[in-house]
Parts: sequence; C-alpha cells; structure tokens
Amino acid sequence: AHQQQPAARVQRQHLHHPQPALLAAEAAGAQRSRVLKVRDASMDSARTDLGAEELAALDPELADFLAIWDERRAGRDIPCRADFLPEDFRSHLGYINVVEPGPGDSYRYRLVGTAIAQAVGRDVTGLTLEQIYSGRAAGSGRRILDLASGQRRPVYCDGTLEASGKDWLGFRMLVVPMDGPDGRVVRLFARMSFPNLG
Repeated sequence: AHQQQPAARVQRQHLHHPQPALLAAEAAGAQRSRVLKVRDASMDSARTDLGAEELAALDPELADFLAIWDERRAGRDIPCRADFLPEDFRSHLGYINVVEPGPGDSYRYRLVGTAIAQAVGRDVTGLTLEQIYSGRAAGSGRRILDLASGQRRPVYCDGTLEASGKDWLGFRMLVVPMDGPDGRVVRLFARMSFPNLG
C-alpha cells in the first residue's frame, strides 16, 4: 500500500533546445502527415518543485485541473483511473491527451483533445510517442512521461512547437498519473494550454 501523501507538488521542467527537432511524419493520411517540430526539446534545465499556489499564478486552468486530480487522490499518492468520470473534467476535455504506457518504454496516445488537435493542426490519436516525435524530442517527451509515471507525481513542462498555419506556438502542460487496479500507472493525463493562442 502506498503511504498517504500531502497536497500535491508538481515537478517543473522547461523544454529548452537551441536547435529545432523534427517530429516523425509516419502517420497515414493528409491530416496526420503534418510534421510537427519542437524547438525547445531538451530537459537540461534544473528541476524545481512547483506548488499549487505558484501553478495557479502561472496558469489557472492547469491549477484547476491539478485540484481535481488532487481531490480524487483521497489521501493516496495518486488516484485510480476508476475514480474519474468524463464529467469530472468537463471544462478540460478538449485540452487533455490521454496517454497509455506500453511495452518497454513506449507510450501510446489513446486520445487527443479536440482543442489540442485544432491548435497544432494534427490529430495523433492512436500513435505512439516514437511515431509522433523523433530524435531528441522523442527522448524529452519520454522523460517527461517517465517522470510522472515513475515518481508517481504531477509534472509541469513548457516550451514551443510549430503548428499548422501558425508560427512557433507556446504551450504549457501538466501531466498527472493514474493507477490501475493492481497499483501500476495505467494512464497519464496531459492537460495542455496555449497561453498565446488567440
């Protein structure tokens, strides 16, 4: 049994890379063939804890999402997937990626929020991390998901990516883990926001 935990603190990462990293364009179909790029792709910067109040000042929408997740923990280190219903995240649904850990160190995007797909100009539902990203960007994405899953805690990151019809698009993301019946992390919910998207 996992010991009772205090109010959630969030591990913070800033994605920084001087060279744009191309994302793989292996998906079939015109919409999925769009190649995304991550400009700030590495995780070389220092990590710091980000408290709920600091997150609220930075991004109130992510803070609200964290508060819902935190409430469902009910004293556990992380909540169970079964503790959530879609209506719990009603105001957030369009901005959530649902990610499933797979065999080895792979991750699959089981569901991509409609607002996210619209913002970046591509729906990657059903694709693995390696099918979406390549090189250093894939490694950075995997480390973010590994942190949330392995340390069983929320992880915050921010950075920029290239979106269809837009210049570099700034994003913020909060990744929260959820347990299955056997106590293993079976889902990661990645709530994104785009602060500069008008």
